[in-house]
Formats: sequence, C-alpha cells, structure tokens
Amino acid sequence: MSQVSSPKREVERFPELALGEQCLVYNDPLNCALQYLPEQAFQHLLIVTFRTPSAVRESLERLDVEMDGIGIVPLSASDVASVESPCQTKAVNPSDPTALSVAYTEALECLPDGDGWVICERMALLEMYLDDGLVKRLIKHLTDRAAANGYRGIYELGLNSASAETIQTFEDTTDRSVDTSAVGLI
Repeated sequence: MSQVSSPKREVERFPELALGEQCLVYNDPLNCALQYLPEQAFQHLLIVTFRTPSAVRESLERLDVEMDGIGIVPLSASDVASVESPCQTKAVNPSDPTALSVAYTEALECLPDGDGWVICERMALLEMYLDDGLVKRLIKHLTDRAAANGYRGIYELGLNSASAETIQTFEDTTDRSVDTSAVGLI
C-alpha cells in the first residue's frame, strides 16, 4: 500500500482497486474506514452505514472532505437527521433487507456508471438484525450490484465481530481482502 501524506498524520491507503473490484476490509471497529480511501473516491461515493449522517459528516470534515458527490444510506431503526448530502436516503431499518436493497439500488443511481465508490461500514452489525440466510443474500446483492455497475466496493468488518459464515460470504463475494487493523485512529 502506498503512503499518502496528510497534515494530520501519515495514513496508509487502500491499494488501488480496478473498476468493479470489490474488497473486504478487516478494520478495528474504532477506526474510520473512510480514512483509507484514495482521494479520488470522495468525488463519487456512496456510504452505507450504521452511523448517523452527522457522524459521517464529522468524519469527512476531519479528513477535509466536502459532502459534494457523497451519498449516504443510514441504517437505523429510528429516524435520523439529514445532512446536506446530494443523495441521502431516509433511514433504513436494518431488519428490513428489502427496504435496504431498494434504498441501496436507488442511491447507486446517484453515481455515474463505472466511476464511483461504495463503502459499507460495520457490516457485521447486520447479524444483530437478520438471520444468517438473509445476511448472506443481502451481502451478495450489495457486492453484485456494485460490481455490475463498475463501482469499486469496500465492505468493512470489524475484527472478531462477524460470524464465520458472514466472513466466508464476504470472502466469497469480494475479489480480495485488506487488513487495516494495525493502523492507528484518526
């Protein structure tokens, strides 16, 4: 991985992903996976997250990134406040895989074909809301849709936070994996 200099600290970035390539990322749950994205990823980015949109915005501000070109699909059982994002969906209850699939598909339409990035944060949390079979089908849907549209996909799992079956599903549906767990916090 290449080093990119930042005024805050040196951050090791993800290796370059090819168009349509999908990558499983093992990350310390306390780290923000956004910090590892290359700068060009923030031009056309969709973030699927269990964090609130305001928490995502704060992370982006710490990285000196504007909200332009960034869409958010917030996963929450309750309503969450919106932020100035060109393509933010309403909060999606993570226990409803159909609603999540629809919101994800609609949000992908905000990205230009073949020129976008998708990052799905803290995906192991899906196991709290869905049975293993639904988690497996949803993971396959997320990765297949991103790849079919030529989007580079990052799917984050916290260390030791997912079942062996979920890890195996991600490994089977992504092109490679990266372990960022040894990198420090921002």
